[in-house]
Amino acid sequence: MNITCNRKLSSNERLILKHFEETNKTFDAEALWLELKAAGHPISICSTYKNVKRLADSGILNKTQVSYRMFIYGLNPPL
Repeated sequence: MNITCNRKLSSNERLILKHFEETNKTFDAEALWLELKAAGHPISICSTYKNVKRLADSGILNKTQVSYRMFIYGLNPPL
């Protein structure tokens, strides 16, 4: 993982980033949570929403609004 950030990432943030890197897909937070749960990761839906928002606010994830109250997240391309 070659992500640079001005703060230390939490274990859930690292898990989410790893999943984005391995799948190379975009997700809404709920679809991401379902994939993580199916893979056996013990993460709550609240943690998933909170962490994708933090990663997007940090500029690590790209956040695109696709409809009212629905956002798709994906990795920002490296600089």
